Amino acid sequence: MITACVAIDSDGGFGAQGTLPWAIPEEFAFYQEHVRGGICIIGGRSFNDLVHLSLSPKGGLYKKCLLRTTPHIVVSSSHELVYDPSIMALIEADRRHLDLYFVNTVDAAVKLAKGLGGMHANKDIHFIGGKRIYDAGLDYCDEVYTSILPAVYLNCDTFFPVEKLSRMFTPELYKTIPNQVHADIPVIKWTRKRA
Repeated sequence: MITACVAIDSDGGFGAQGTLPWAIPEEFAFYQEHVRGGICIIGGRSFNDLVHLSLSPKGGLYKKCLLRTTPHIVVSSSHELVYDPSIMALIEADRRHLDLYFVNTVDAAVKLAKGLGGMHANKDIHFIGGKRIYDAGLDYCDEVYTSILPAVYLNCDTFFPVEKLSRMFTPELYKTIPNQVHADIPVIKWTRKRA
């Protein structure tokens, strides 16, 4: 099974100046639970942001729960990862705990994920961002999970391709995430339309 998992606001926004514009622990817990045990495909800039987050006190949970336990295939056509000192420090410090692969295209990432053997054979594949990865990844997905935040975040400058999603997939309510601060968060499961 190939999926994408994303939290978006009611306008489809999911990023602001290279980071998430919200911090909602209940939604993040759903995200982690959904992708845990699979293989994550992520863009280079998003991976950089993820590493920086995992090095912060707030993001230590991601590092402990996912970065160290879930293979990540990083798609980047540039060498921005090689020259980022914090990325290299994390890789060096946690080399025996990390399962990282680097490729140039989404197609190469999917082929690599499908071809991983051993303990990774037949695992679900999850596209986890950013924008270009989601856009290209929809062509491969069987299902897409969108947590719909009940507001518009005016500072969003990065948007999920909701028009493409609506053309290619059929929505249904999957579950509702209880939230103490805001309204409960609906998670929509989108299933690929069959011809």
